[in-house]
Amino acid sequence: MPAEHIAFFFAAVTRAGLKAFHPDVFGPTHSTYNLLHRHLAVSTFQTIAGWYGYTALNVSLTVTQDYHLLSDFYDNFMYGTVNAAHSDDERPPGGDARKKKGLHICTKDGRNPAITAFVRELDGAILKRIERNPNRNLKCKRTVTVPPTPSSTLSRILPVGVPIDFWDPQFYNDEFDVREKAMYVGTGVAFPLPQFCTDSHVNEWAKLPAKEFMAKFGKDVLAQYNLPTPEEIAALGLDSDGEQGIEGDDESTDLEDTDEDEGMED
Repeated sequence: MPAEHIAFFFAAVTRAGLKAFHPDVFGPTHSTYNLLHRHLAVSTFQTIAGWYGYTALNVSLTVTQDYHLLSDFYDNFMYGTVNAAHSDDERPPGGDARKKKGLHICTKDGRNPAITAFVRELDGAILKRIERNPNRNLKCKRTVTVPPTPSSTLSRILPVGVPIDFWDPQFYNDEFDVREKAMYVGTGVAFPLPQFCTDSHVNEWAKLPAKEFMAKFGKDVLAQYNLPTPEEIAALGLDSDGEQGIEGDDESTDLEDTDEDEGMED
């Protein structure tokens, strides 16, 4: 295959914001992450085939025009062949999957460690239930990755609309500017303080109405965050959710400053 055809594929991967072509063969086939990888694989295959890049392999040009069929081929290979090629007793770097199983939680800078610990506890309960009921239709083929992979460029993009306690209080207070802090002023609180994020306490807060939860637990969580004041938000031209940028100030219209008002003054 000509080198420019290979370069075309990797250029497409880069333009999509990925550092490498690395589909999650143990994850859901229709997650946004995996759908992106499938589209890259199929669309670039079709393009290169149209350039007669696979002539030596006797690839059918008729088949290469069927996007849905190629997608089925891709899914069958990735989530069937490749998935099955990774046995459950593989030894990942730094750990032994035969003795310790778990779910990989991707690294994200600034994420609240209390939330990560809570999710890991839930994952542990799921894995134990699977081990106790091996004959039931419960599967978990994910293996532990030790040490955790470094955060990617995409993971450093700020998520929109997540509760403020998604962030570690110290990270929120020290790393975010006023604009970034304002993005999470009105998003609420999802979890109580870390001492209540355990299986023994979850029934005390998990099903509470929002107002009752905030009164009993949420106000103590919010006290950890240095929220921007209304004056600081107004100074940047932001609304209460931090959605309007500074650029909007130059184009804003003063509804009180109109020709009609001037005429009335005259």
